[in-house]
Amino acid sequence: MASSKSVDYAKVRELALALPRVTDSSTSRGFGFKAGGKLLACKAVHRSAEPESLVVRVGAGERDRLIAAHPRTYYVTAHYLAYESVLVRLTKINAASLQALFAIAWQFVAHKPAAARKPAKRRTTASVFKDL
Repeated sequence: MASSKSVDYAKVRELALALPRVTDSSTSRGFGFKAGGKLLACKAVHRSAEPESLVVRVGAGERDRLIAAHPRTYYVTAHYLAYESVLVRLTKINAASLQALFAIAWQFVAHKPAAARKPAKRRTTASVFKDL
């Protein structure tokens, strides 16, 4: 998994934009990419993340599997636990591994059911009675 070749922003961008319906959503805070309007990956900007880290949305189960298999490449901090994402040390991953990770992330983001993405809106008592 780890390689002496690290991945730079240009390679991250190339690999992300090669996926279907992925767009560049970079801001002044850093680079980012969306798949079908939903966040796929972005620069880790929270202070708990190590420099040169990327946040990639893969789901909690896949995150745990990746960290267990390759703890030098993948990690998570308390801040990112709630986001179903894994942090990736760009200095510890090669292009082929990042491409495979983006494919996993794309499947997670593009095929996640809408009900699973957002909690159901709570109905107030007034709205329940209005429907009667």
